[in-house]
Amino acid sequence: MYIERHIQKALRERARFKGAVVVTGARQVGKSTLMETGFPDFPRITFDDKTVLATAVDEPATVNTPLASADAISELYFMGNFNRYN
Repeated sequence: MYIERHIQKALRERARFKGAVVVTGARQVGKSTLMETGFPDFPRITFDDKTVLATAVDEPATVNTPLASADAISELYFMGNFNRYN
């Protein structure tokens, strides 16, 4: 059972007016669940998917298209130094 978080309303409001909203925190506290539940219609990409991660590491240019169309990016820390590809 999912319990709606108080922050969901604020996130929805900010997402309407800002280009990006960053949700950070410790591991296993529900960040991805919050985004999946609070924003179910947002296209997303997750680097927790080993296939997506391997493609991003081996062929970073191929990830630009899915990233450009994603409204939510999850588990970015798996990428390590992601900025070196930009």
